[in-house]
Amino acid sequence: MKSFLCFFLFMLFAYTIQAQDNYKSGYIITNDNDTITGWSDYRTDAKNALICQFKLFEKSGGISYKPGQIYGYRFSEEGKFYVTRTIELDGKSRTVFLEYMIQGIINLYYFVDSSSSYGKEEYYFFEDETGKMTPISKKDNKFITTEDGSMRIKEDMKYKGILRYLMKDSETVVKEVDNMNFNQESMIKVAKDYHDQVCKTGEECVIFESTPDKHYTTFRYSLYGGTLYYMPGEEFGNCFCPLIGFQVNMTVPRLNKYLSFQLDLAFSRFKYTVENYWQGDYYTHFHRDIESFLIPFKAGARYTIGNKKLRPSIEAGAEIDLMLGYKEYWYASQRQTREYSNIYNCYIGFYAAIGLEYKLKKTFHSIFVNLGANTNPEFQGIYAKAGYTF
Repeated sequence: MKSFLCFFLFMLFAYTIQAQDNYKSGYIITNDNDTITGWSDYRTDAKNALICQFKLFEKSGGISYKPGQIYGYRFSEEGKFYVTRTIELDGKSRTVFLEYMIQGIINLYYFVDSSSSYGKEEYYFFEDETGKMTPISKKDNKFITTEDGSMRIKEDMKYKGILRYLMKDSETVVKEVDNMNFNQESMIKVAKDYHDQVCKTGEECVIFESTPDKHYTTFRYSLYGGTLYYMPGEEFGNCFCPLIGFQVNMTVPRLNKYLSFQLDLAFSRFKYTVENYWQGDYYTHFHRDIESFLIPFKAGARYTIGNKKLRPSIEAGAEIDLMLGYKEYWYASQRQTREYSNIYNCYIGFYAAIGLEYKLKKTFHSIFVNLGANTNPEFQGIYAKAGYTF
């Protein structure tokens, strides 16, 4: 059983490290200023800054464009617009795709640096009329000790000083900077207000509005029923038990639309008889009636393979098995000789499963079947279930 679970954990890991896609309609702009419509891979802000995966048709193969190989690209529905720019961070020059937010007296761009020693770091770049790019960022808050020995939070406010200098031609905007926050909404407002205050031609700035990513995480819910073949060990005997349950799957499409994090809660009740039990050094004919409620709780990962209507899947993770109201009744010669009960027992183990999912027409709903196994220090089991996902 342990080899079986290890195999599926390995398979799940092997599939998740493969490159995935999340293509959305849009277009690229070549260095010759030609626009080509098609489909671009919509990933995280950090990955979108480094590469554009593009294909002409939804079912065709893709082409990878690095910054500089094209002028830029944009997603039609999401509105995000990326352009090639050369920036300088930590004394090093880099060519990347910056997200274009505002075109005006001062252009505004957004960039997420995934190679920073601080982890993923957000930058806003302000480009003046001469083409000079000024980056601003904000470090995490720090706890410092004051002279009286108390602790307080020190917030990084350097970005406000840089913005006051950049916006010095407008006293109104300089005052506005004092009350702003470090986020996209505030940066866009400051850049737009500065343009409106300083621009003498009356030309309006262009805001490349993007739709908020309301589906950065998606949730799917499932109800199912099935059976559990319960195998507590040689001295207990085995039995089939009914099984009903509910599960939730959370997916982050911009990271990997095929991989989901799964929580599963099920309920089962077993009741069976063990015959011909060894007692000390002799063999006697008596039996035990055993009954209990079993509540398996699973937390793990699920990987769905492919985009077709009929899709296989694999899943694995940790499992907590809670037994409630465990009871044993011992009988010999038709007479009860002993009774044992326990309010609850809790065991921690692992599970793995394979399945098939069929996507229903014109909906996000589907039906599925699943075959899996679980194990912990006290017992093992094999289960089969079928359910509905909505």
